[in-house]
Amino acid sequence: MATTDIYLVRHGETTWNQTHRLQGHLDSPLTQRGKQQAKQAAELLKTTCLAAVYSSDLARCSHTAQCIAAQHKLPLTTLSGLRERHFGPLQGMQLTDMDHHQLALCNLHVDGSPDAAPLGGESVREVWQRSQNTLAEIVKPHVNQAIVVVTHGSVLAILLQGLAAKPLHPVRTGYYENGAVVGLQWQH
Repeated sequence: MATTDIYLVRHGETTWNQTHRLQGHLDSPLTQRGKQQAKQAAELLKTTCLAAVYSSDLARCSHTAQCIAAQHKLPLTTLSGLRERHFGPLQGMQLTDMDHHQLALCNLHVDGSPDAAPLGGESVREVWQRSQNTLAEIVKPHVNQAIVVVTHGSVLAILLQGLAAKPLHPVRTGYYENGAVVGLQWQH
């Protein structure tokens, strides 16, 4: 059976991660720790024969991915389909500054549906469809190869939930540290 080995990587820590600020499609720079996490992810994948490195087009991911791409002397391909979930008007807010209603919207406890979304933002199902479709396109030219995909915490959790054929849940069920590397095999 033909497969593609995929190494999903969460971007390094950002200044907004430190202050518990909801980033979504907004961006903030990597901290010194975040830069170190990017280097550690590159070091972890150092001996892996990679065919390509893909990343969300947001700077926190592309900076992390660049460390990996440079180590393997590969170009970096950035794709908007790998972006973090859009949280609408909640983007840029600190979690500690949100009232109960705003936190409910952020975590989508509102109705327990993977189709609920903050005004102007994305639902869990929309993120799943967008990121899964992007991943399906990415793997097509990489049969029997290994690739890296650098993305965001929510996208990583939603992708792994959906690929494991678990019901999509509005509350983030998996937490992956900044710089985490998760390997999986895509069967063609």
